[in-house]
Amino acid sequence: LPRGWLDEASEVRSHMPVISPPPGVAASPTVTLYESGSGGLKGSVLRFARRWMRSFYRSTLNLEPTLATMIEATNEQGAWVSDIAGQLERWRERDLHLFHNMVTEITAMRLQQTHMQDRINELIRQLDALKERERALESLTVKERPQRAGTEV
Repeated sequence: LPRGWLDEASEVRSHMPVISPPPGVAASPTVTLYESGSGGLKGSVLRFARRWMRSFYRSTLNLEPTLATMIEATNEQGAWVSDIAGQLERWRERDLHLFHNMVTEITAMRLQQTHMQDRINELIRQLDALKERERALESLTVKERPQRAGTEV
């Protein structure tokens, strides 16, 4: 254990509220813990060891400060979790709104793309028709030139 740990533990314990024992239990259950039913030298040694360990037990092995700390930490974590859950819910709503807008925009863009592709195809057809017309006119003019040349001579 680090140096000064017992002092810190006893200081924490002094700030803890007093917890009343459950019904049917003596007011100080630690008193009965340190008593020994053995007599003679064995009982004396056990009583001495238990009394000597009493301060260590009260500062380290008593679970009241630990439980109180765990309850406080749980409450803080619960508040943090509910705060995070609220943020996540707001983000989810925002993301759903953004996804809806993206789907709408993508659909509109695809419709525009289809319309533009149709216009491009129509212009290609018109261009092909103009090329055919140009070739037809060229072939007519090429065929007519020799005939005119023969009549002029």
